[in-house]
Amino acid sequence: MQNTALFRGFQDFEVQKMLKCLGGKVKNCNTNETIMSYNEAPDYLYVVLAGTAELATYDYDGNKTILERFTPDSVFGDMFFKPSGNDEFTVYATTSCDVLCFNYDNAINQCENACTRHKLFLDNLFRLLSKKLLSQSQHIEILTKRTIRDKLMSYFEHQSAEKGSFSFSLPMSLSSLADFLSIDRSAMQREIKRLNDDGIIISKGKKIVIVRK
Repeated sequence: MQNTALFRGFQDFEVQKMLKCLGGKVKNCNTNETIMSYNEAPDYLYVVLAGTAELATYDYDGNKTILERFTPDSVFGDMFFKPSGNDEFTVYATTSCDVLCFNYDNAINQCENACTRHKLFLDNLFRLLSKKLLSQSQHIEILTKRTIRDKLMSYFEHQSAEKGSFSFSLPMSLSSLADFLSIDRSAMQREIKRLNDDGIIISKGKKIVIVRK
């Protein structure tokens, strides 16, 4: 666990001591298993240690919207999102997933054992939170685009910048991508075909190459 960003700079025995102070526990989840519900969750923080997960909701017609995707070192919890109305917002594992959960108050308050590594833990945690805010702002930026083409190209460009290459593989299925961009799946597939026909991208399944912007 000391190899995760949350415990960067820790020795193994320090990690175990920190977990005791946090009252933290690791939850091992299978694919499609619910990790937490924002409608019921207490004041806990969750950090993905391995695997992937998503925060999703469904409308009255059963249409799914993916609000966030979580990969190793992602942070989530009810302090970041307060649902209104009766819609249920659930985080579920999209692969086998290991998640550390702990009470937020235990993290920000000095523990009774006065752990020497508590400050380092908070520094690491705040870095993960900063990364989360950047990811959320990028998602919002993409969703503000008015057309399906603009949403797709904005997402592809973010992926290209993150990978440092014009050629990359999507981190999710095309079906999940439509849910993440909040667009109709069939309409998205047609627009991807047009982007290929116009020579803007070359795509094959999840493999994308940006030819020109």
